[in-house]
Amino acid sequence: IKIVMYRHHSSYWWLILTPVNFRGVKKFFACSAFRDRKDCDFYLEIGSKLSAQKICQIKEKKKKLLNDNNFCRSRLKIQELRQSNEISDVEFCNTCAKVSEASCKDNLLCSLSKVNKSDLKSPVNILLPKSQDKKEAQHFFSDQASDQILSIIKSQNFSNVLCIGCPSLFERLPQNLLENSLLLDIDARFENFYDHRKFLWGNFFNGHFFRGKEEEETFRNFLIGVDTKLLIIVDPPFGAKTELISHSINRVKNQLGECCHQSLWTMIDVYHV
Repeated sequence: IKIVMYRHHSSYWWLILTPVNFRGVKKFFACSAFRDRKDCDFYLEIGSKLSAQKICQIKEKKKKLLNDNNFCRSRLKIQELRQSNEISDVEFCNTCAKVSEASCKDNLLCSLSKVNKSDLKSPVNILLPKSQDKKEAQHFFSDQASDQILSIIKSQNFSNVLCIGCPSLFERLPQNLLENSLLLDIDARFENFYDHRKFLWGNFFNGHFFRGKEEEETFRNFLIGVDTKLLIIVDPPFGAKTELISHSINRVKNQLGECCHQSLWTMIDVYHV
């Protein structure tokens, strides 16, 4: 498999070469995040151009994706719970993955539960893990695994941590280190619990941030603000090509270098641990 980068309408697509017959290969662009065409049907043969109809379809899908993952009102209610001395809990819809709204209470398919201030310390225990293996399957770290990594972090005196796909570890960082750390994940539901200074909704494999320029700037500012020692912890999807992982990590290293940093950095690739 040969990997090439191509940018189209603010998204990157990996070039995948797959056999068609014994005489050659078929070259096309496909989604870098989802391995099943049922989840993302983007397909473009090399040398072809997107039709006006396809461009409109992509724009509509992008609009729907952003609308379906709008957690602004839910995050405000959760922030109010954190700060208020009068509110003891909120009703959370496990089905919609946000603080319940009027429509949730009338929907028999919605599963509701109470969330209190103590629960907010561990968002991964509030959200239901996603389970589609070719899409966004989630397997959170055990306490034992988290404890081992946290002991390394504490012993090495890291000043900043970049967690890529490690929400269960991110939420357990010491408070003084959490203030200088960032979580990057393709699961937008974490926007319920973190603002854009702590969490960015993005695709690690192509460096695309779904909220656009604002999140790109936030990521760059995080790299600029690295103090002395940065730890990058990567937990990519199961089955991800090692070439993609390596390419993506090198991109982050290059971005760090562009920020004129001489800071030391260390990486833990959980995928191969």
